[in-house]
Amino acid sequence: MDLRGYHVREAGSMLFRIHNAILHRDWKTLRTLAISEPDMPDSILFELEQYPGEMTACSEQDFCDELEIYDWDAVSKMQVGAPLWFDGAASDLMIECEIIFAGRTVKRVFLRGVHVF
Repeated sequence: MDLRGYHVREAGSMLFRIHNAILHRDWKTLRTLAISEPDMPDSILFELEQYPGEMTACSEQDFCDELEIYDWDAVSKMQVGAPLWFDGAASDLMIECEIIFAGRTVKRVFLRGVHVF
């Protein structure tokens, strides 16, 4: 069974939930969604404070339209990124994650960072 389209949709949905956790500064939810370094919330806050404008909400469809796949073995491992939204538009401040799948199941999400690309 070819799961590539399913994996892309799941990756977009997962990063959208991470975006919303960051938007609302909901670090507890962020920790349930993704594995990251213990100081990741501090690193994210630093990046948000340095970036001009205000982080804003967006629709899941608009967010997923901006999803970037950096590397993917088309079976179980995907390196992806997506922009945080500022002042109603996609920015160059990106969420970067590695997602591990087991069939249709997301097994782990590693939040690698939030930084300008």
